[in-house]
Amino acid sequence: MSKTKDPKERLRKRCVTLAKQTARKKAKYACAYCGRKEPDVRTHGSHIYSEGVYKSMSADVDNILCLCAIHHLVGTWNKSDKWSWHGTPLEAIEWFKEKYPNQYEVLKKRSQTIVVCDMVYWEDKLEELKSYPQATKKPCYNKDMSRTVKTILLGELRKKTAKKTRLERELKRVVIEEEELEAEIKKQ
Repeated sequence: MSKTKDPKERLRKRCVTLAKQTARKKAKYACAYCGRKEPDVRTHGSHIYSEGVYKSMSADVDNILCLCAIHHLVGTWNKSDKWSWHGTPLEAIEWFKEKYPNQYEVLKKRSQTIVVCDMVYWEDKLEELKSYPQATKKPCYNKDMSRTVKTILLGELRKKTAKKTRLERELKRVVIEEEELEAEIKKQ
């Protein structure tokens, strides 16, 4: 596999790697299909909506399932008829629709939205992903809050942090443009 020289694509791949790690951690390293966990099986982060077609969703944690290697890839190299995400994709998507109907609808709607994936988008996405608790950190649950409330609050905090970062970048760009315009006016 050749490495890309495009900085935007490198940043996107970095975001995807981090999103896959986060999705696996969020699932407690358990296969969504069979429930087996690491270290008994190796788990993978598998995209629900393909990262090749849906670039803007490629680093969305909720677009990634934690699957064991068997249920992710079996059938793609050995022509097995066992269920797997890539080996039996029609069965896999039907299973996903039944098991996660709300997530399916949310992702379907998001897949129909056009998003410009420029460097700023991927920089913001990286900041958002970095705000998730990482695999090296211990879970940080407040005993006074339920997990659902904590998840909602963390999601809101991530969105606000990403928006703040985006606005700070935009402000810096405006200040630079203003200084350039002032310099041009002084020259005239």
